[in-house]
Amino acid sequence: MHCFECSVIAVSTPAVALCSDCGAALCYIHLVEKPPTHVVVETVGPVGRRVETGSRVRRLICHPCDRSRRAGAPPVGRRANVQVAPSAR
Repeated sequence: MHCFECSVIAVSTPAVALCSDCGAALCYIHLVEKPPTHVVVETVGPVGRRVETGSRVRRLICHPCDRSRRAGAPPVGRRANVQVAPSAR
């Protein structure tokens, strides 16, 4: 697998990670490592609550996703909570 950002400029660089927001393959140059954070699990049902687990995970994201997060945009890609409207028939 090769870095998506490098392929845009016609360079073949091996990927070392996947963006946790959009899923793009990234090399060391094009990834942004965010500090480890605690995992928060949200439960549903009659007793819905947020539970912080003891494990910490680090986030590896691409530069475009990092820029959009800094600008306050919601995450994109497979991790986004996006509502898709049903198609018109």
